[in-house]
Amino acid sequence: MREWRSGSRNTLNARAITQKDMFKLIQTMDDDGLYALITDKGIRWYYGLYEVKRSSVQKVWGLSLWQIRSVHRYIYENDPFCGRDEHGNTHTD
Repeated sequence: MREWRSGSRNTLNARAITQKDMFKLIQTMDDDGLYALITDKGIRWYYGLYEVKRSSVQKVWGLSLWQIRSVHRYIYENDPFCGRDEHGNTHTD
């Protein structure tokens, strides 16, 4: 499981992701080569050139269903991976 959270990790229930932790999570995902694109079919996750399932993202990053929904909502609202294509290339045209 990737490290991105602040505070204790010893809880029975999944905690809400704070704004600070959301920024750190997105940044850490990006640094690791994981990014998400908003498409006409919803959010698609990519690791390098490969599309990965949402369930795999949840498992690797230790996210509950509720937390991944929060991540998706954040992506829809802020598009932190904007300007990328499905190959991870950024375009500044």
